[in-house]
Amino acid sequence: MLEEYIQVRFIDSDSVQPTQAELTAHPLPRSLSRLNPDLLYGNVLASGVGVGTLTLLQSDSLDSYRAIPASVQDSTRLEHSLATLAEQLNQQLRERDGESKTILSAHLSLIQDDEFAGNIRRLMTEQHQGLGAAIISNMEQVCAKLSASASD
Repeated sequence: MLEEYIQVRFIDSDSVQPTQAELTAHPLPRSLSRLNPDLLYGNVLASGVGVGTLTLLQSDSLDSYRAIPASVQDSTRLEHSLATLAEQLNQQLRERDGESKTILSAHLSLIQDDEFAGNIRRLMTEQHQGLGAAIISNMEQVCAKLSASASD
């Protein structure tokens, strides 16, 4: 059941969140609603009671990645990472369809673009940035270009 969930339902878990009307259709018990909790809604995997470890998720600061010093292995790690990611995206493209396939295809095109990887390499060599800092700087530049070209 878990494998089916991961392969079928989890893939599109970034779909539209439930509306307020849908959320109020399944109200909390009064004893819980009095506590005024911050709720996180998700898709049901299975009916029944779940048991597990609650893990607090928090955002990760990009500054910690920028602070990692440059290493002689950075170029090798970049090439290996790009090749591995391209392989994984190609595998997923063979298995998906619809909007997921379009998104994966766009990501694959981006990482296979010579300018994309070349800019990361340039930042590492010319500005002596570590791999993490170069990737972040490159993505900031890509996002700025996309924002500037966005149409309303």
